[in-house]
Amino acid sequence: MNIEQFAPIIVEPIQGKPVANILFSHANGIPCSTYAPFFRFLSDHLQLRIIAYDCRGVGKNTLDTNIILQSKNKSWQILIEDHIAVYKLFEKIYEENWILSGHSMGAWIALLSSERLNISKLWLFDPPILKPLESFQWTLLTLLNQRKKSPNSIIVRRRKRKFTSFLTAMNHLKKTSFMRAWSEESIKNYIDSNYQETAEHGFILRHSPECEARYFEDFFSMSFLGFKCLSKKFRQNLEPKFYLGRMSNTCNPSAKWWVTCFLPNTSWTIIPDGKHMFPLELSNEMKKVLLENIKIK
Repeated sequence: MNIEQFAPIIVEPIQGKPVANILFSHANGIPCSTYAPFFRFLSDHLQLRIIAYDCRGVGKNTLDTNIILQSKNKSWQILIEDHIAVYKLFEKIYEENWILSGHSMGAWIALLSSERLNISKLWLFDPPILKPLESFQWTLLTLLNQRKKSPNSIIVRRRKRKFTSFLTAMNHLKKTSFMRAWSEESIKNYIDSNYQETAEHGFILRHSPECEARYFEDFFSMSFLGFKCLSKKFRQNLEPKFYLGRMSNTCNPSAKWWVTCFLPNTSWTIIPDGKHMFPLELSNEMKKVLLENIKIK
């Protein structure tokens, strides 16, 4: 295993020395380069070095994916091990003052890696924390061994896997409800990382969607089970900063009261007009809220 297999990107502030290093893990199926405008915004305004990489089975990552497909509800543990491996590779290069961060599934990977890495500073962007009814439905499917009926994994398996050209892909994706509010740079980077051009078939998906589907299917039946993966002693000293979209369909913005039962030092910031993908849909209002609330010690 070497760092090139993770297809990492590093964003440095335009001027001056970084005051902290961020290791960022992306959302399921969204390659790290898709976040480049978001990283540039954070890096320049907060003087950060941001390191991100493609998870196994996503984008330009070239690590074996059979280990994911053959695992039994353990795919997230493999992602955690990969995250720890990436950190240790970069820890040898850059100085201390590390913050673990991530979006959606990546936020959970950052959180679940924190105790092993002994890093207490976390910036978590809209991690999946289900509302009570959704949690009940997902628990029921889990008990009935019907995880493949996860709505997200069904959508993933039906994903369009081939486009005749880059322009066709761009025109199609920017009209979808999922990407309509993304910048063209983010969509371009998404296509470049997730698709490869071939002489015979145009732009085709680099990997089978099966890994992405498995990541959705292996999500905790109830979110508190994820918090319980960390020891109580370590949770007492964690400094997790949650940034949530008020309009998110993935993270329950009203969950703070019970999240703090497990993570007592939780900071909870709601982005007023934010949806689940708000890091890729940064309006001026969202930028303002983030800058007002993100503090680096």
